[in-house]
Amino acid sequence: MGQLFTLYHGTDARMVSMTKDERSDFLSKTDLIISRLWAVYKPYYTEYVPRRIVRHGEVINTFMRSIEQYKDNFEKIGKLNVYYNLTEKLSMLEARYNDSGFFQYGDLYLAAVEDTAKSYASRSFAGGELGLIAYRLIEAMDVLQFPEWKPDAETQGLFDEFMDFAAEGKEDPVVITIDGIDSDNLLTETGGDISSALGFLHKFGYLPDYKFRYNGELNLSIYPMEHLKKK
Repeated sequence: MGQLFTLYHGTDARMVSMTKDERSDFLSKTDLIISRLWAVYKPYYTEYVPRRIVRHGEVINTFMRSIEQYKDNFEKIGKLNVYYNLTEKLSMLEARYNDSGFFQYGDLYLAAVEDTAKSYASRSFAGGELGLIAYRLIEAMDVLQFPEWKPDAETQGLFDEFMDFAAEGKEDPVVITIDGIDSDNLLTETGGDISSALGFLHKFGYLPDYKFRYNGELNLSIYPMEHLKKK
């Protein structure tokens, strides 16, 4: 047995009550939504177009991502935050599809600092980080309405079901305190070995703001749960 930790998981209350199969089904559907939207967004995000800017009276020819041409669509309706949320998630998807260890979803993520878990809980209404990506892509597509986006009845049904789920999820963010987590069951946020974290703990006596992947099965419902909106 390795070092024992007290760690925290931020989520929304419905995710806690899901069975393993229900969670797997939810993640599979969410991934399908993302993959279909990414197929449309990808060229707009990964391809560049010319741009001319004036700096100190000098005209500079440069390039910008194609998606940047549509920023005004959001600004005109007072939804610049939707644009910025979109581009943040597109950058994460690009990294994910390029096999970045930071953006491989599906594992249970645990935080060493409770406030970090609370932050995750506050944005977990769409079913965690993967769900939030799907939500931001859908939200922005409602504004952009790219001509390539022509969802069939099955895809539209997935979207409607998912957005209904997200709308309900804003009501009950929770943080779960999990005692006695064995370091043998932990990976770093990128899926690597946690030796450096253990080395820090042994040297300084506490864990900094680390995030971990849990490499095992946990019944979250048996641990203390704090409902953040019902305090």
